[in-house]
Parts: sequence; structure tokens; C-alpha cells
Amino acid sequence: MIKSLLDLQPSSVSRDIRDYDLLLYGESGIGKSEYVLDLYGRDRCIALAFEDSYTGISGAYAVDIDSYSTLTAYMAQLENPQVREKFDTVIIDTLYLLDHCIEKSICSSYGVELLSDALKYNKAYKIVDSKFLSIIKRIQKMGYTIAYVAHPVTKRTKVGGVEISKFEPKVSDRIKDLLLPEVDIQLFAYTDADGVRKVATQKSQYWDARCRVSEMTPLLDFDPHLFREEFAKGVDKKQSNGGFVVEKKETVVEEKRTFEEVMEYLTKELAVKCGEEGKLPDANRIIVSALGRDNEGNPRTLADATAEMIDALETIIIELEVLLGMR
Repeated sequence: MIKSLLDLQPSSVSRDIRDYDLLLYGESGIGKSEYVLDLYGRDRCIALAFEDSYTGISGAYAVDIDSYSTLTAYMAQLENPQVREKFDTVIIDTLYLLDHCIEKSICSSYGVELLSDALKYNKAYKIVDSKFLSIIKRIQKMGYTIAYVAHPVTKRTKVGGVEISKFEPKVSDRIKDLLLPEVDIQLFAYTDADGVRKVATQKSQYWDARCRVSEMTPLLDFDPHLFREEFAKGVDKKQSNGGFVVEKKETVVEEKRTFEEVMEYLTKELAVKCGEEGKLPDANRIIVSALGRDNEGNPRTLADATAEMIDALETIIIELEVLLGMR
């Protein structure tokens, strides 16, 4: 939905952790899945489980994802308004296996064992990136918050000339660049020397962590209820110099037009108006600019449009509405 810039209201910051995407990574067996469930409210979470980590968790809503086709089927169900009313948060557990699931689907499409073997047919890694981001953006546009669970990897680095081990989330370098900068909160969970479970909210020389919306204590006990309390306090502290703070943001689900609705509006309303006002030559230039040309160099028309071109079609709609003085 395109908003009027004159009607924009200042953005607000919420005290409710459920309004923010989160990534929790840490050692195996520490209880990451249960922590996230309790942090967001297990009665309002649906976990897309790419590994068998929910069978022993009481009260969890989870579905096993063993293939890309299974993921696609559950994505369709997530769009159901009744499902959206039941759940607020989608848990992806684990992040690395979502990436791996998409890679496997590309390999299957090309009939190869390794993704690198598909490069001679196409830019396979670009397809993985596109599919990965499409899934994430689609879940977000449905109005869900996303909580990611990840395993850690250890990397050797030098600090002041001394080599140390540093923990990072286990994700591909591609996903590290595509996704992690967008995550609001990144937490690292570990067990300290006294056997006490801790969660880190700020970066150190030994791990990557951050909480960009709340000013929090660097280390907390591994207690989701404590984290919720400290997070809310930290939001107030960070916004003490001015800002709009709310208890919880209102969820707005963006309604997207279907391909059929877009084509009907283009062909039966906008095209007709362009003809009536003598603006078809300009309209055709807009269409060709957005849809490009086919392999023979012929300009594509609306008759050549497919559902995969819907973003380009939405761009055409905006430009035609400007041409007709409707914006």
C-alpha cells in the first residue's frame, strides 16, 4: 500500500518483545527452542521445525519440514486468516536448515547433487537467495513476527595479537549478508563456568549479539520472563530523551491483489481511460519499460504478462495512475 507522505505519523517503539524479530543461537541442548516459545508465548507460536526438536516440548505447536514442497504447503496455510488469528509468531528452527532445504530444492530442479553443479545451467546461488528472501518477506507481509533459532559456529580471530575463539550464528555467508542485518535482536546463549545458563544481549570479543531497540544489561540469566521485563525497561531507558513508546504495536496485514485482480484493473479500467484520454502511446512506453522484451527482442505487452511479473505490473499501475492524474 502506497501511503501519502503528508499523512505519515511518527513511528513508535513498542515495549512488547513480540513486535520484533529475533535470532537466538547457542550451544546444543541449552533449551533454545523452549526459550523462544516462552519468550513469545507458546500458545501463540507456530514452529516450522526443520529438525526434530519439538517432540519433547509440552504445549508447542510445531510442524516438521522435510522438503521445500512441505514448506510451500505450510506457507499457503499461514496465509489463511483463521491461522493468522491463532498465531502471532513463526519460529524457524533452525535457520541453517531452511537455507539447506532451499538449496536441496534447487539441486532437485536441476537433477544434480551439489548446488555448484547447477551453475552451468543458471545462477543457482542467486535463485537460492531469491527463494530465501521471498519466504521471509512473505511471512512478514502476512503480519507474523519471526523468531529464528540457530546453532553456533566457532571462528578463530585475533584480538590484541592473541588468538581467541568467537561464536557466530551458523548460517551461510549469503544469508549472513541478506538477513542478519535486518534482525532486530540477536542473542547468544551459553553456560558459564559455574554451570549457569546465560543469554548475551550485547556484542563482545567472544560472540556476536545486539538489541537495537532496547538498552539492556549485557548478560542476563537464561529466563525468558526476565528478558521480557528487562526488554520493556530497556525500551523506556533508550527512549528517555524523547520518542513514542507504546505497549504493543497494532498489527496491520497488507492485503495484496491477486494476479487476476491486477490484470482486470489494468486492462478494463486503466487501459480504457488511457484510450479515452488519448494517452495510449505513453501508456505503451510505460508497459514496455516495465516488462522489457522477449528473447527475439520484441516488446512484451500485457498479453504476455504472467503471475511472476506481478511486481512489474504493480509498477505499471502506479505509473499509469500518475499519467492519468489519479495520484
